[in-house]
Amino acid sequence: MCDGLIINYTHHIPAPMVEVIERHRLPCIWLNCGRKTDCVRPDDVKAGRLATQPLLDRGCKRIVFLEVGANDHDSVAARHQGCKSAIAAAGRNPEIITLPLPGNVRAGMEPGARAAILRDWLNRGNRPDGVVTYSAWTAEPMLYAAAQLGIEVPGDLAVTTIGDEPALHLGRTVTTVVLDIEKLASAAVEMLFCKIDAPSKILPARKIAPRLVPGDTA
Repeated sequence: MCDGLIINYTHHIPAPMVEVIERHRLPCIWLNCGRKTDCVRPDDVKAGRLATQPLLDRGCKRIVFLEVGANDHDSVAARHQGCKSAIAAAGRNPEIITLPLPGNVRAGMEPGARAAILRDWLNRGNRPDGVVTYSAWTAEPMLYAAAQLGIEVPGDLAVTTIGDEPALHLGRTVTTVVLDIEKLASAAVEMLFCKIDAPSKILPARKIAPRLVPGDTA
């Protein structure tokens, strides 16, 4: 019914599904998952480093990689690694913080829930002066929470994030490391053509470099 597959299945990939694809040698390329072959994904380690560098350049004394709610995608560990390597290279101790969501994931999706969690965190003592967030799902509520508390961004608190596009939904552009989804898609199609021509050929995984898009938050 088709010559090949591009598979956007990134979490908890069923083993029987993989077994069927490999047994029948179906030409396929996987997107954004931890496979070492026949896969294309963003370079999340580099994304973590790039997101940290503007905070180091500003001279932030305490930089935290922050996320709200658990996320088991392997990009989390990769972005942590990139952030930690950049901070360690500057001779400082990296900090990784995950703030739990109340109740369940659905509760965390309620309007204002994330902002309330972040407002409480920012209101504690020993607030950092630089924060790298896993995604705009944390960065944008943080801007709202900071405004509620009278915290100036980026003067008192510099914020960066990582995403498929610049985060700008609150009327100001968050300094964002943008994952080049267009290049990722083009690479996936190019690799799939190779697999269609030679289904038994194993292709090494490819990583697509992100780019830093400056905003007014760092």
